[in-house]
Amino acid sequence: MITTLDKVDLPSASPERARAFYTAVFGLAPAQDDAPLDLYGAGILSFGSPPARTGACRALVVANYLVPQPLDVTGILDAASAAGAEALKPGKKGFFGGFSGSFRSPDGSIWKVASAHKKDTGSPSSPTRPTEIVIILGVTDMAASGTFYESHGFTADRDYGTKFVDFTFTSPSFRLGLMPLKALAKDVGVDPGDGQRGSPIALVSNSLQHGDRSTIEDPDSVV
Repeated sequence: MITTLDKVDLPSASPERARAFYTAVFGLAPAQDDAPLDLYGAGILSFGSPPARTGACRALVVANYLVPQPLDVTGILDAASAAGAEALKPGKKGFFGGFSGSFRSPDGSIWKVASAHKKDTGSPSSPTRPTEIVIILGVTDMAASGTFYESHGFTADRDYGTKFVDFTFTSPSFRLGLMPLKALAKDVGVDPGDGQRGSPIALVSNSLQHGDRSTIEDPDSVV
């Protein structure tokens, strides 16, 4: 059985405001006050205080929201700004391909919105459904973090050594990826010491090979 990343718990001083923000930005149907948000089958967001953990946060966490075309990227970035997000990078074409931009939500979470294509192929979809969502951890030791997740049943899918690793996943769930901390920070437009430090995000799996539903505790990541 493949271990999957089923839910992300976002710490927020105001879960109601956070839920309203993501509902507006991603065009979701309104949910009950305490209900988690289903991101079109690409993963579940919940809000509140994460499970207690020890140690300092040493990783940057970025949610990479992948969409079909550039118009979808700019539509989500505009919606995020209108809802109170901080723009980190405007939508633009990448040097090696694709189109992306990034923002920091009012709860402090960092999101990158990206398309693999530089050119639009039609009108923007409404709502824009993600093709997948990758939770990328910027870590200081790629080898150690990769070994940790493999020991918990995650299987490497694309492995580019010290540059990028992601893991096989099955829908509905997030994909999990790893990048060097400095490279990920540069990619989304923040300092390496920025991001979720001091506000740990909890990554929850319902299918860990070493136990039942559990929060993953990686010593080099915010998990």
